[in-house]
Amino acid sequence: MDQPFDLVVIWAGIIGFAVMMYVLMDGFDLGQGILYPFAPDDHSRDIMMNSVAPVWDGNETWQSGQYEYMQRAQERGVAF
Repeated sequence: MDQPFDLVVIWAGIIGFAVMMYVLMDGFDLGQGILYPFAPDDHSRDIMMNSVAPVWDGNETWQSGQYEYMQRAQERGVAF
């Protein structure tokens, strides 16, 4: 059976997008962690932590997505 599109390219694009989004979203909280010791006082540290708190675990969603994409691709016999 001939497929009208190449699944390897599609799955590679999906996984590549997930990796890119993970790197972009992870940079925000990593940057906060690097700057945290240089905050001048406790109030500034509280502001920094409160700004990142709502999205702290958002990057883990992309990791879960990557795992699921890899599992679905493997189930369909797509080889990387």
